[in-house]
Amino acid sequence: MTIFYFTGTGNALWAARTIAEAVGAALVSIPSVIGEQREYTDDAVGFVYPQYAVGLPKMVRKFIIQNTFAADYIFAVDLYAHIRMGALGEIAGLLPINYGVYLKTPWNFIFALNAPKHPETVLKTAESKLARVIEDITSRRDQRARPSKRVGGATKYFRDGKFKVADSCTKCGICAGVCPARNVELRADPGGKPIFGSSCEICYACVNHCPAHAIYSNNAMMKRRRYRNPYVALGDIMAANSGMGVSFISAFDIRPIDEVLRPMVTDFISEHWFGTDMLIRGEVIDMTKVDGFALLEKGVLTGVITYITCGSVCEITSLDSTVERRGVGTRLVNAVVARARELDCKRVQLLTTNDNLNAIGFYQKRGFELVGVNLGAIDKERALKPSIPFIGQNGIPIRHEVEFAMYLS
Repeated sequence: MTIFYFTGTGNALWAARTIAEAVGAALVSIPSVIGEQREYTDDAVGFVYPQYAVGLPKMVRKFIIQNTFAADYIFAVDLYAHIRMGALGEIAGLLPINYGVYLKTPWNFIFALNAPKHPETVLKTAESKLARVIEDITSRRDQRARPSKRVGGATKYFRDGKFKVADSCTKCGICAGVCPARNVELRADPGGKPIFGSSCEICYACVNHCPAHAIYSNNAMMKRRRYRNPYVALGDIMAANSGMGVSFISAFDIRPIDEVLRPMVTDFISEHWFGTDMLIRGEVIDMTKVDGFALLEKGVLTGVITYITCGSVCEITSLDSTVERRGVGTRLVNAVVARARELDCKRVQLLTTNDNLNAIGFYQKRGFELVGVNLGAIDKERALKPSIPFIGQNGIPIRHEVEFAMYLS
């Protein structure tokens, strides 16, 4: 999966990064590749952008028009602060969007209104909605926007921001560094201040990030708060908008388990499961023979997922990684789901134990539904495999199986 994003004050970067970390996607900043014309091919492609003048930022529109995108699933996350209308229809008129959603984030257009004093309140609500969006994307939910031929106000009207620079300017160059359109020149005018061109996106990155609050369009702005997403560093925005914004989650290499990888994978499973025999639904599974995927980072085995298939059902039998919160588990699960689709499976399912709270949360966030709890199942399996411990994670007695399933359309 590849996610393209456009950001000025960090909201879209925050949202795109949150999704990418959850699903193991590659992140690409649109300003960093705006000069290219090519075909982007992936299993899924997403666009995360702020809404300007009830339409697409003109650079986002230009990028979509000048490139082609070959993907089975295309989604769009439209960020708005006040009025949500227009932009999803505009992008749906340019691309076959399978899933479109609006996400409310803090106001940053301080030309009109003050920035919020406590943006965390809005972002907390946005984070909750993002969790649902991630579930929808993972399960490939279909939620289409009505296509529109209209062109948003950003493309129609935005050319020159008509910015002024106060004498408090320190000539630090941040305004040029954060500008996604490279519209700010640092050559010295008679007053030694930055010069603004005629290709402004009206993202107000220059205004909001100026440490001296020296850039403004009207006098009222001088008294207003500036805004940057509190979870995004200034350096991240500068990197995204200065041509260095192609960033992948990591140099991960996912491979099907083959004869070469099998010995390494067997040792990995044995270390995590204290053996290579596993009880699944009362049946002993030889984990040295099951199919699966291995994830390597610079040649080092970092994660393993295994699965078995029976008819139209794919069952995940194990998932383990040596690192957390870097998208390893997500990428491995996505690999199995993609393989299940290739095999025309209708359902991907798995069992975990009642003590494994991390797994219970993990799968629900990635589009799996909790479909059953098998009370006392582990007590019965312990009779067949006495090595199953009585106390598990978080000091919780291990007694029950919790079943999850993802239904594939």
